[in-house]
Amino acid sequence: MASLTPSEVRLLESLDDAITAELAACDPAGRLCGPKRSAVKLELLQNFFETLASNNRLTLTAADRGRIRGAVSASLPARFVRRDRVVCNVGGARPWEAGVVHAVHEPDPDDGSGRRKFAYIVLTDPPTARLLA
Repeated sequence: MASLTPSEVRLLESLDDAITAELAACDPAGRLCGPKRSAVKLELLQNFFETLASNNRLTLTAADRGRIRGAVSASLPARFVRRDRVVCNVGGARPWEAGVVHAVHEPDPDDGSGRRKFAYIVLTDPPTARLLA
């Protein structure tokens, strides 16, 4: 096994800090805990390190942090399951709409890599009756 350069060590430390911070921010209730939390953290750390190091990128950008946030969110257990009734904040003049969870952790069709997922797809009640992601 090859030893890490000082830059790679700093990248690993930055990734560890970013993933730890996102886990704390995205999961304040601690739904992901114990060995499962450690396994998720290790998997994210390995995946992001391999991707960044293989592209010779040894510092984190704002975009990297956004991808970490998305990956952490996608790794959390869902609060709702298919067919649960929910209320969604959609903004605008009528900011809240009721609906039903149509899908959970659905792949984003606009993401060619297939890694980005929507936490929920919700079918809102009439009169709007639209799908929200």
